[in-house]
Amino acid sequence: MPNKKNSYGLFEFNQAKLLSQRLDGVCYAYVDNQSIRINRSIHSRNFVQEGVRCYGKSLPIGGLPKPSIEKIRSYELISLLNDVTIDGHQPDVVYAHFPLLTLTPRFVQELTTRGIRLVCMEHWSKVRKTELSQREASFLKHLVANSNAFCCVSVDLERSIRRITNDNAPIYVIPNMVSSEVFCPIHSKKEISREGDAYTFIALGRLVRDKKFDLVLDAFSRLSNKRTNLTIVGDGPDGKRLKRKTRALGVDRRVTFVGWLNSDEVASLLKMSDCYVSASDDETFGVPFVEAWMCGIPCIGPSNNPLRDSFDETRGMLFERNDIESLAEAMDAVSSDHCVNRVSTISPWAKSRFSEIVVIDRVIEVIKTALQEKDSSTRMGKDAG
Repeated sequence: MPNKKNSYGLFEFNQAKLLSQRLDGVCYAYVDNQSIRINRSIHSRNFVQEGVRCYGKSLPIGGLPKPSIEKIRSYELISLLNDVTIDGHQPDVVYAHFPLLTLTPRFVQELTTRGIRLVCMEHWSKVRKTELSQREASFLKHLVANSNAFCCVSVDLERSIRRITNDNAPIYVIPNMVSSEVFCPIHSKKEISREGDAYTFIALGRLVRDKKFDLVLDAFSRLSNKRTNLTIVGDGPDGKRLKRKTRALGVDRRVTFVGWLNSDEVASLLKMSDCYVSASDDETFGVPFVEAWMCGIPCIGPSNNPLRDSFDETRGMLFERNDIESLAEAMDAVSSDHCVNRVSTISPWAKSRFSEIVVIDRVIEVIKTALQEKDSSTRMGKDAG
């Protein structure tokens, strides 16, 4: 369950909170099976948080053999389903995020038996990278073929799912949502010349090699425009090494590491920055790009990032992945064009595509489509392999 110290499940809970404002009888249910090194409590909970009825079970079994985990998790999920069935009134729909991680074949079969619709929303990066085990791939194929509606967060992820499953069943692409109240432009930020001001790039993410902050620092050190700064938000095992690298590159006075920040703090920094930059080519969606656009600033990202079709001359630039010179050229080009802030163009565009109300409307539409099926067994009658 997400809280101030743990963001695990935050995206899912935020969607449940918004759905509860639009639909009757919405509850948020979770099973926490993280390792005992992370989760040391065993409990069942029934409570209300931020107006949402929540049901949860915690059993730290991470680290056990996978067949054992699946068996225990199936039991917990069915028990949770019984908990939310009150006075004989069972759920009409189970809306599951990360279904390959959260569901089991036994639980899906239980939904079929009870005539409960299943709507799946897949985000998992292993699916996008097609790095699934044979059993995971088989279960994904079953879910796509037999859920009442299957969704994912990007076109790239959809393509990977189709490659794995070889299934032409409908897949709804619904992007991740970003709060337009938290991530919004500074209204006093005028679209006027800022010639003479230092240009500030900002990069976000966990400080690990996969996020390729090394590439960003190498490119930043080669910029012809030296009136530039770089703010790096995040923490992780590579933090000390990256700080040493800034000194070796001679850019330590222009690079600021601020550590981990919450969403409000990230939004505040984005609003005061000029451009978001990321060299990571391992993203399933790319939420920070949307957060930056919501705040009205352009972005620079690799040519293969999932949001590449959203880039244009107003919203930023793409560079050739893993190419330092290409990234440096893009950063130089964007910073040299810093005579205009395009807040009034970028932010409304992003809000119209990624705001909470827009995304939740699409989720509700899919849920209603699933409910309109006369018999859930028409799509959920096969055994998972």
